[in-house]
This record gives sequence, C-alpha cells and structure tokens, in this order.
Amino acid sequence: MNTFRPINDKSLASLIEQAKQRVVYVAPGVGVATTESLKKAIKEENGVSVTIIIDSDENAYRIGYGDHKALATLQEVADSQLFPLRRQPGLRIGMLVFDDDLVIWAPTAQSVEPEREREQPNAIFLKGPVVEKLEAAVGADQSQVLPDQAEIGREALRPEELRKTVNKLEANPPAPFDLAQKARVFSTRFQFVEFEVRGAEWTERRVKISSFLLNADLPEEMQKILETHVHPFQSAADIAFNVPLLVNGKPAYNQDGTRMKSAEKQSDIAKKWVDIRDRYLRKIRGFGWLIQKDCLEKFNTETKAYEESLSAWVKAFKEYIETEEDKLIGSIVSSISSRLERSSKKQNVNLQEEVKRGLQRMRMIEPKVRIVLKNVSWESSCDEEFNTSLRNAFSEDELKGWFEEFTAAKQQE
Repeated sequence: MNTFRPINDKSLASLIEQAKQRVVYVAPGVGVATTESLKKAIKEENGVSVTIIIDSDENAYRIGYGDHKALATLQEVADSQLFPLRRQPGLRIGMLVFDDDLVIWAPTAQSVEPEREREQPNAIFLKGPVVEKLEAAVGADQSQVLPDQAEIGREALRPEELRKTVNKLEANPPAPFDLAQKARVFSTRFQFVEFEVRGAEWTERRVKISSFLLNADLPEEMQKILETHVHPFQSAADIAFNVPLLVNGKPAYNQDGTRMKSAEKQSDIAKKWVDIRDRYLRKIRGFGWLIQKDCLEKFNTETKAYEESLSAWVKAFKEYIETEEDKLIGSIVSSISSRLERSSKKQNVNLQEEVKRGLQRMRMIEPKVRIVLKNVSWESSCDEEFNTSLRNAFSEDELKGWFEEFTAAKQQE
C-alpha cells in the first residue's frame, strides 16, 4: 500500500471501524460518516479504547472542517455514554490511530475546495513505534501520559460548551459547501424576506363589465373616463366561516386531539398573517423586511399552519359563493338593467350571460403564502443608510455581531 494517499470522511469512517483495540481521533471537526463510526466505537463493549480531540469552535465548521449536524450527533452520544471529549482550539491537523496503524492528514476546508479523491494525496499512512510516541503526545487512554500533561487536548470539552456551539450552528447554519467554495467572504445573522399572501382577498376582486352596459345612462364622453368594474363579493366581507384555530400562530387542539375551530371573517384571516409577520419580521425602511436567521424555523412552521387555516377559509368561501351565484348575478343584472332602461341607446345583449361570463373569468388563485428569502449582501453592510435603518429596527443586543467578514482562500501573489 502507498504511504501517501487521499483521505476523506468515508475512508476515515472505514478505518475507524477496522479497529479492535484502540482509536485515537484528532482533527478540527467531524464528518457525518466519521461520527457514525466513532459512535459505534464509543458504544461498543469489546474493549476498544477511544480518544477524541477536536476544535469545538463554530468557525471550524463554518470554514468546512466538519459537519455541524455530525457535531450535534457526537454531542448526544457523548452525553448519553458519559464519554469525555477533549478540545484543542485552532487545531488544523488530522491524526487517526487505529490499533497499530497511523494516519496523519491535512484536513480539507470544504469552503475552499472539495474533499480529496483518488490521485489527490493529503495523508501519510504509517506503522510501528511512531504510533506509541504520538499516543503519548496526545495522552491517549492506553498511554502512560495523563491528558493534562499531553502536548495537545489538555482541556476537557465540557458538555455545556459543546451544546452552545451546536446551538449556534443550528440557529445559523454554515453556508452550503458547494456555494461556499465559490465565495465565502461574508456571513450575516439576517436575511431579507419577500412575501405575498395569495388567494384570500376575495372581497376586493373585480369583474370588468363593458362601460356601454354599466354606464349606459351617462353621456358617451363620461362613459369613457369612468371605471367599469363591479366588486361582486363585497357584501360577503362580514360572513364568517369555521376554520382551524390558531393561537399565537400555532394550531390549537381539543382534549381528544382534534383541531379546534373558530368562525373567521376575511379580515380576521388577514390579521392572523399580520400577527405572524410582526412577530418575526422587521421592516427596514427603503430596503424591505428582515428576519433573524435563528427565527426562520419558527416562522416557517407558523406560516405553514397559517396556510392551512387560509386554505380552509378560501374553500368555505368558494362553496358559499357557488350557492349564492344566481342571487348575485340577479342583483348585478337588476342594477345594470335600470340604467339600460334610462339610456337612449338600445343595447342588444344578454345581460345575464355577460355578467355570468365576467364572474367565470375571475382569476382563481390557489391560497398560499409565497416566501422568498434573499441574503444580505456585503455592499448593504457598508451602506450607512441601511445601517441606520437597521439600528432603528433592532436593539443593540440583537445587532451584536450581526455580520462577519472572512478570508477563506489564499491570496494571489
């Protein structure tokens, strides 16, 4: 076997699973496959000695030296097994001891380039006495050196510190590595939100009717300048329909587990969205709406629950309109007919069919809340007008560390 070889998350996992006696893992972070293999080694009761030293700082994961979900998994298994993790701030080298074999590698920052593949060596594979020497340097379990006397990893990684890092990464996840490789120079705790509530404003919808019909009794010059629309559903604005109840944006349930319902008018449905919007979004004058990234999950959950109530209301409203269509057409035709009778010009048209076609032409929009998220650009962070508006919308504590700049790639000479 070659001494110089490529190493990546999957091949590391495979090597760990080969161990029968000992595993010493030292690296900036952990990947998904590696964590699964370490998890098995920690849980096994066959005498495999396991030592793990990592850099627990969140920036190691933002740079791409590991996967933040894998870190959360490692934290869970360490807590459940009372397994002691150790930390070494700024660690940027990888070392794996599996039984009597040793791998030393250069970890890949996936924000800059992808993991190593064939013909791309980043690791040295060794055997023999050097393994014992390196075990002593890190104070591995089977060495005679205590952890607090080792060269690195002398500090225990306390569970509360690790949970703090995991929580920060889950609240504001790193940029996807495939995008980060192209440009990872700016990170912010906020995102712009564009939104549109569609399909709910029935009472504002209009049917266009020929001005020669609607304004037949007016002088011709006036007919051309007057708007010729009818709001056929305006009279239904105060009608309420039973829909799933939301309390502070969350679904409400009866004791038997069924959804509670409440009678809601169109204005009530609109207000529920405004309540959700105002809890999570801040209006930045001249720039749009902003949301803190750590609020996104709750915002999306409440938006989904709102869509359920919105859809139920629209369905009930449509069913009501269908039962009232003939009466509605009759009312509109009656109003227009009286104006036609006063007109000196005879209109050869089936007025009832004309109104009915107008109703059928109305655009039926499927009820939905359309959400579009956009990242805050580096240029915006340099705009004094934007920063002033930001300070007016958020408190000092909320803005603390609101963005960071990074240098992720080697500068050209």
